[in-house]
Amino acid sequence: MKPSKQDYTVGWICALPIEKAAAIAVLDEKHDELPAAPSEGDSNIYTVGRIGKHNVVIVCLPAGNYGTNSAATVATNFRRSFPSLRFGLMVGIGSEVPNDENDVRLGDIVVSQPLHDTSGVVQYDLGKRVGEDTFHRTGWLNASPTILLNASASLQAEKSLYQLVREEREHDNPVVHYGIIASGNQVIKDAIARDKIGKEAKAICFEMEAAGLMNHFPCLVIRGVCDYSDSHKNKAWQPYAAITAAAYTKELLNHVPALDGPGSARTENVVDVYKSIQALASVSRDPEVEKTGIERRKDKLINGSYQWVKDHQTFKDWLTKGFQILHLIGGAGKGKTMIMIGLINEFESGTKIPRENDNELQETLFLPGPIYFSYFLCQGTNDHLNSAHSVLKGLLLLLLRKHQNLAIHLQKRYDLIGADSFANMIDINLLQLFLFEILDDPSDPSVVFCIDALDECFVDQIEQLDIKTRGRCFDILATAAIVYHPLRLEEMGTIAIMTDYLLDIRRLVKLCGCFLSIENDSVYFIHQSAKDYLVSDHSRLFTTAGTTSRHKNVFNSCIQTLSNPVVLKKDIAGLGWPGTLYTEITTKQRSCVTKIAYACCYWARHLETFVQIPSAIEIWKLSNAIPQIDILEAIKWENDNLQEILLDAKEFLRHNFSRIEQSPLQIYSSAFILSPPRSLTTTMNAHRLSEWLDPESRGSSDETWSSCQTLILQGLQDCRVIPATYSPDGKLIAAFCDQIHSAAIKTWNSANGLCLHVLPIPRSIYVNDSWLSFSSDNTLVSFYYPMDSKVRVWDTNTGLAIKDKYQQ
Repeated sequence: MKPSKQDYTVGWICALPIEKAAAIAVLDEKHDELPAAPSEGDSNIYTVGRIGKHNVVIVCLPAGNYGTNSAATVATNFRRSFPSLRFGLMVGIGSEVPNDENDVRLGDIVVSQPLHDTSGVVQYDLGKRVGEDTFHRTGWLNASPTILLNASASLQAEKSLYQLVREEREHDNPVVHYGIIASGNQVIKDAIARDKIGKEAKAICFEMEAAGLMNHFPCLVIRGVCDYSDSHKNKAWQPYAAITAAAYTKELLNHVPALDGPGSARTENVVDVYKSIQALASVSRDPEVEKTGIERRKDKLINGSYQWVKDHQTFKDWLTKGFQILHLIGGAGKGKTMIMIGLINEFESGTKIPRENDNELQETLFLPGPIYFSYFLCQGTNDHLNSAHSVLKGLLLLLLRKHQNLAIHLQKRYDLIGADSFANMIDINLLQLFLFEILDDPSDPSVVFCIDALDECFVDQIEQLDIKTRGRCFDILATAAIVYHPLRLEEMGTIAIMTDYLLDIRRLVKLCGCFLSIENDSVYFIHQSAKDYLVSDHSRLFTTAGTTSRHKNVFNSCIQTLSNPVVLKKDIAGLGWPGTLYTEITTKQRSCVTKIAYACCYWARHLETFVQIPSAIEIWKLSNAIPQIDILEAIKWENDNLQEILLDAKEFLRHNFSRIEQSPLQIYSSAFILSPPRSLTTTMNAHRLSEWLDPESRGSSDETWSSCQTLILQGLQDCRVIPATYSPDGKLIAAFCDQIHSAAIKTWNSANGLCLHVLPIPRSIYVNDSWLSFSSDNTLVSFYYPMDSKVRVWDTNTGLAIKDKYQQ
């Protein structure tokens, strides 16, 4: 009969393809396919077969990924996909540590065995150095399963009956050695370092994966020796060493009793435990999968970045003096999650930190007895990761999956309730009962739980506020979700809840702390995912109309603010003198528009969202004012006068924006003086000019804007322009701009004269000898300089350089 998934009880891990090939070669029978698909998120590729009476699963580390971390990841997925595994075997090649006591040679086999107060495997690169010659290891790795140690002892005794003690070997057969294997994340290729570490660890072999396995994948480590850990490393002995290690492993398995006969009850128990854990998993989010996702989305954890936490006395006291709770507090975006992931990785690797005695002597005192460990990473923007119910399910799932002996508490309820109803009846009260049973069982070890972002674990937190406060919080969240850039507190008060009371605004934003944070008096989302969640269908923040109604509310708030004559008025900054340059305006004077800056710049953007037309600017900068008028022009207004006003305003800005940007108050003087007499702008503002200027003294002789044919290009002050060129579609202009201290190529919108991009070129280039052109599809602009035979190319949409090519 074809084996089921639960029939596979031996896990065989390799680090290299050559090791996996050797493992497959010693199988008595290779099964054609997996009995079932791996668990979700498991990227391992498995080979299944049989050795003797044991069904074996073989897995290899990903190509190019070696070391303890990669091994731990593979093992974690391994156990999740095959929870019925009894034990594991880490089999492959290793490097010898020559010494006088052990005559280890190339091709020999080294098997981990507890010696010298170690488990048989030590992590040589984890600890602290005291002085030049003393190294204290600060980690402890679990021993191999007893059943494997017994089988190893049996095989060792059997071999010793037929061995003679002799100085020189009279045969070519590999010899098996038993002792300490040193494991770490670096390849040892130096004889001096090898001897030093080997002496400190009392090791006879080096390898790179076992330290990542021992504490959460019980296994025996078997290594075939292929080199001497020195500068003479080569791969010549690797195939032989791999096959000798695999051959020994096969012989070892033949000394391990299979689970049949009287042991069948154990097999049934494993299956029942597996079913109960799977039932819990069906309604839970897997913490390991979520952790992997966070690590993939965020930047890579920098080794040692969380060392300060481990060195902190509060952390040491919590770890060594029996304190139950340790709370790490910090603002949003400070790196708490990555610190937690670093600590989780250390707990999973079994690291124990030494404590100091009362006299502060460096005395290594490890915590007594084993400690079980589980974790959960809350995420406020995910309904499955932000409640006490979710946290308890995740903590228990990970704990029971790693330590199936604890699942007896879960299995009792599973048997009582029944498979069909169990998943539906896992409520928070039942989860608490499971947890208390585990914690109260005197036979169970101590348990450490790590929970990240506990402040994001809430149950309708905002709904618990009073009606008025709750409504204001929702207004703030909805506004923050649809505005075009983060609002300052004053702007949030003006636009979202129509109040100027900063303390009240700050308090309300803090009540939205699961989503928002305040930095430099501006309101930000704690993460992009928080904003994505609020605008999704899951948040219930917006009505069935979506964000449209909120855009309309923000638009109305903007118009209401700008319609207040006290707020928006002539010479709002109090400059006084019309000739004041923009560069002369002080920061304090500019701050007068803080409350209304967003309303001034973005009201049209919000308007276009709810009038369904196709689609920012600083209030002191007019560069994008014309596109904003374009938005309004696209609306089909019933009032022809309004359409005419928009057209006139656009022409007014197109002809005057350079002088207004340079001296803002010129909008009240020269901009009017130089406007055509019959333009709407002049007509509507005649009363401003009549006070001090005779109509006959006007500077413009053009009657209307249509008679003004000159196109003013933005950014041409103090700039010599070499003849320009148009794009094939006539929509873009490009020209060389030669200034005193710099040279550049500029591109403009030919319709309104707005400068689109400034493309720098070397100052040493003599532009008169160069040429400039657009591509036929208008997407590229190129510049050729004969003196260096180089063609420079830019993207007309982004202004980014594409490439520099030397002309052939």
